[in-house]
Amino acid sequence: MGESIFTREVVYGTSHCDIKGAWKLSSILEAMQDTANEHCRLLHVGRDDIAPKGLTWVLFKVDLQIDRYPLQGEIVTVRTFTKGSSYKFFPRYYVVEDSSGQQLCMAGSLWILMDRETRRTLTSKECGVELPNVKYIEIPIKISTASRKIDGAESAGTYKPLYTDIDFNGHVNNIRYADWLCNAIGVKALIDHEISFVSISYNYEVLPDVELITKLICGGNEFQFSGVFEGKTYFNIDGVIRKRQ
Repeated sequence: MGESIFTREVVYGTSHCDIKGAWKLSSILEAMQDTANEHCRLLHVGRDDIAPKGLTWVLFKVDLQIDRYPLQGEIVTVRTFTKGSSYKFFPRYYVVEDSSGQQLCMAGSLWILMDRETRRTLTSKECGVELPNVKYIEIPIKISTASRKIDGAESAGTYKPLYTDIDFNGHVNNIRYADWLCNAIGVKALIDHEISFVSISYNYEVLPDVELITKLICGGNEFQFSGVFEGKTYFNIDGVIRKRQ
């Protein structure tokens, strides 16, 4: 069934880096997503394999801990493995390391399979898609389920997806939410600070005609960023910020 653990080297240039020459938060997520896509291809459950069934992979939740941001031109290794399936969720984990083997990031994610026409999520049994359960490797990070409440200064706004936000699935790509978050926190704060942890929940698809009411709460070193449409929280991001290392 292909390799249970997949490893890939990634190097990014200026377009993937921020004002300080470190990878953007979205670039880390992009490197992980591209690695997952390649792994799925090798496991014969990639986009081209499941498209004839009318299916597509959609990210439901990701928790990402960043010990150190990779720098422009730095070669990093992304390692990923899966843990089978549970109901409608397909857990996938990542470890990002530098050239010396030092851990830079670790992440846990929950993916779902969606019927492209009905937009309904399906179980492994319903869609006939399986991923290996790599039992002999411990998970690097536990995927959080509890919601956090953060007290602090609030700022609100509105956002309607732009052309560059929308992907092949016809909704906002999961990576774009990280860019929205960083833009909401702002240049002034992120000149001297960096995000060390994020927990992103993708509750509903954000389609092109959805105009979100956004809210950012910042209290101490914690933040929460969310988007609401017609009374429903479409996405929620909890996280921690620290001084740049």
